[in-house]
Amino acid sequence: MVKVTAGVNRFFRVGLRAQIILFVVVLLSIPYMGYRFVEETRGFFRHSQVVAQEQIAQSVSNLFAGQHQLLKQIPELSQRQALLTKYQLEQAPVIDGHIQDWGATLNFASDYHTKSKGRALADPPSMTLVLAEYGAHLFGAIQVKDLHRIARNNTSNKTAYDHIELSYINPSQQTVALQLLVQDEGPMSVQLAAAASNLSDNLFTPNVNAYLVHTATGYQIEFALPSALLGPKQQIYMGLTDADQNPQTGSLDLQRIVLDGPEQGGFSSLNTQSNLAMQLLSGHANAGVEIALYDRQLNRLAKVGSSIAMYHQPWRWSMDGLFEGLVDLAFTQLLQLDQPPTTDSGRAQATLLNLAVSGVTVNNQWASHNSLPIQATAKPIFDAKGRVLGLVLVQQSTAQLLAWQRQAMQKIASLSLGSMLLILLLLFFVFWRLAYRIRRLGQEAKQLVDPQGRLQTDTIVHETKQTDELGDLARSLNQVVAQLHQNQAFLSQMPRTLSHEINNPLNAIATSLGNMAQVPLSDEVKTYLAMAQRGIHRIDGILSKLADAANLEQALTQDIKETVDVAHLVSSYCAYQDQIDGGLVDYNGPTQGVIIDAVDYRIEQLLDKLLDNARDFRHAGTHTLVELRVSLGWVEINVSNFGPAIDANYQQQLFNSMVSHRAKASPTDDSHFGLGLYVVRCIVHHHQGHIRHHNLANDGGVCFSIKLPALGLS
Repeated sequence: MVKVTAGVNRFFRVGLRAQIILFVVVLLSIPYMGYRFVEETRGFFRHSQVVAQEQIAQSVSNLFAGQHQLLKQIPELSQRQALLTKYQLEQAPVIDGHIQDWGATLNFASDYHTKSKGRALADPPSMTLVLAEYGAHLFGAIQVKDLHRIARNNTSNKTAYDHIELSYINPSQQTVALQLLVQDEGPMSVQLAAAASNLSDNLFTPNVNAYLVHTATGYQIEFALPSALLGPKQQIYMGLTDADQNPQTGSLDLQRIVLDGPEQGGFSSLNTQSNLAMQLLSGHANAGVEIALYDRQLNRLAKVGSSIAMYHQPWRWSMDGLFEGLVDLAFTQLLQLDQPPTTDSGRAQATLLNLAVSGVTVNNQWASHNSLPIQATAKPIFDAKGRVLGLVLVQQSTAQLLAWQRQAMQKIASLSLGSMLLILLLLFFVFWRLAYRIRRLGQEAKQLVDPQGRLQTDTIVHETKQTDELGDLARSLNQVVAQLHQNQAFLSQMPRTLSHEINNPLNAIATSLGNMAQVPLSDEVKTYLAMAQRGIHRIDGILSKLADAANLEQALTQDIKETVDVAHLVSSYCAYQDQIDGGLVDYNGPTQGVIIDAVDYRIEQLLDKLLDNARDFRHAGTHTLVELRVSLGWVEINVSNFGPAIDANYQQQLFNSMVSHRAKASPTDDSHFGLGLYVVRCIVHHHQGHIRHHNLANDGGVCFSIKLPALGLS
């Protein structure tokens, strides 16, 4: 079962390289998939718009093909004439300048633009208009795009100022020309334009209620007047007069938008939808869709709706809508990359109509005045004999299409951003976990050995059960550690083994030599016997030192520390060593009163090793200096000798076992195996102290410094 599980783990194993490649592939694929989705969505929406236009055109064509006599009820319009239609409201709007309460009626707003040439300013005015009736009142909603407004009370010119022209013919067949003055936000002033009226000013009181509200692109107006003011023909005329300062001359220039109708004086009879034809045509108008009827001679007979919806408030930056604004800006630019092939809208529309009048359904696209593409479909209307009776032209701006796309893209962007953040968080977690595992394994590897390079454990705990490359590394390291630990255990036991194995034959040889010494021998044989006995003595010393070094750490753990006057101990020890060394050991420090917690004979043992080391490498006839001082809770013992300096390449290994890098040793040293300083280090660390060394000035010798924690002074 274990083998089967191991085989399955090996088969489904996903290494670090594969994980990284997988994440990179996923991250790189997301932008491409998003781009392809945008492309496909764009094509889908455009195709849907064309299909919808063809369906509207087909519906209108079928409608008038069966009732072609209805076309005769629609007054013929020239291309420059506007057909004003009033619609029915479901409820009376509040005249406050805010037109949201008009509901779906706003979908039938028509757009108008200035035809003037040579305008100095970069933004010619435009306006949208929709008229509706509720009860006994006629209501109007106007939106004007004009960033440079000049009110009447802000200019000395009594004719050049911004205003809305509203004229009608009253029941007495008199022309009433009114001006709705554009000024500050609030109720508008309405005055009689006497020059255009045949009604005496003192006989007229304007009964028009109008309200103006400023927008980011201009202003919007709501107005209402009693329907009884209009005569039986419901004739009305509307226009916009825009005054702007000429930057070259400083004078005021006028731009006008006029809605010339077919009646005398440019008036239009409000279409009340009483005739069946206009009711049928208006029933096919949707938001942002313009439907126009043409005869065989391409004279426009009727027009309903507008290809450009009412101006909307532009998005304003705010913290709450920051993300939506950025997405909207990005996708607005992205979705408008494909510009219409034709920028001359007049020529493109004429070409489209000429092709449709020949009996084919045609689609085309051109740029509007605000640079948004206009998608148009022209379809012929046939009579019962298959002859072309006229044609219907359906136009729709891509603004609504782009709005739908932006809404969809905002949701997609939100989901994509969330997915990206999730993937990045997952990726961050994976690599954070990988870094954590590597760091943990590194810390464990660092703690495998002590500062002297000895293994502390025989196994690796972390990552050995993982199936990736890091797990392979941990298992390989674990095998190396186990082998090194076995080798270290063998080396640590070797002195004891050698001592035990060599002592038996060595004792036999020593006994034999002792017995030989009891037998009468010649002088030459006695000389050889004495040399053999000295060799046996040296071998015994070597084994003893090796055994002591091997057992030292275990022996130290069994020692019991006591309070010791280290000043008295060191001074007495140095006095004794000075006697046996011929006066070559000097002591500098207090002789009593320095208390430490220590094992006294271990302190003597480390002094033995340091003084032996100093004697071996000092210059002949020079003194060994031992100093003791107390500083900041520490007792410092310094042992200095004047002799060769220690090579810098070997200073880091000086306190390791079986290490000796002195240039030469005293010929009297019978047992110098690099164990002395190792013993010193073990004893110092057992007493929670520190040991260091440094060469004296001008490489005149070496000083070993030991620091032990002090208990106090007495």
